[in-house]
Amino acid sequence: MRRFRAGDAGPLAELETRAAAVFSEYGYPGIAAEPARTEIAFEALGFGGVILVAETQSGIPAGFAAAGDEGGVFWLREMSVDPGHRRNGLGSALLNAILEEAGRHSCRAVALSTFRDLPFNAPFYARHGFKIADEEGVPAMLRTRMQTEMPPGVDPQTRVLMMRHL
Repeated sequence: MRRFRAGDAGPLAELETRAAAVFSEYGYPGIAAEPARTEIAFEALGFGGVILVAETQSGIPAGFAAAGDEGGVFWLREMSVDPGHRRNGLGSALLNAILEEAGRHSCRAVALSTFRDLPFNAPFYARHGFKIADEEGVPAMLRTRMQTEMPPGVDPQTRVLMMRHL
């Protein structure tokens, strides 16, 4: 596991495109059709936080996670794993690294918005100790973050805000 560095944007954009294609299989073709991020967009993805990259043994990026402090809560903006490397523990390793990073930032929790029913979304995070949060009981900034990350054309009822307290 390492931090994002110069030269990662291209390979990570390609990885993100491959990972997004899986959403078509679950009825969300619009997510798969989103254009790849630019280098500047990848740098902004960490919004002052961190982008962690998981690599294969040969040094090729196989997944990434981006998160940052939102008022004492570490917000997981995105986590993507190349479909060719799924079910190898990379998602769990990335998530554990984000949890450690949140602790280093003295955050009290990690939060994210995700799809309620997709097996690689809410059920995955639930297996790692995340709980669906009552949106009314979380800070307004997290509700706003969730709303701004709502994919276009997606029913808001299919999404949940999840938190894991540290």
